[in-house]
Amino acid sequence: MLVVLARQPDMRISDMATEVGITYRAVQRILAELVEDGVLIVQKDGRRNRYTINRERRLRHPLESKHTIGTLLEILA
Repeated sequence: MLVVLARQPDMRISDMATEVGITYRAVQRILAELVEDGVLIVQKDGRRNRYTINRERRLRHPLESKHTIGTLLEILA
């Protein structure tokens, strides 16, 4: 989800679901968790949402916790 949003921060949820290959409801749940964890900020832009990724946020797993989301996205995106 983060790679998709890094490439297109104003993508619709239905398009994210198609891109990732999961259901609309699964995307909604993942986005809600990312917002709750402080990884994503959601801003209304007219009728659409614009997602901003907190690239300074550290990865959660203890083995990767010294790396940031931004570092990961630089590699993947």
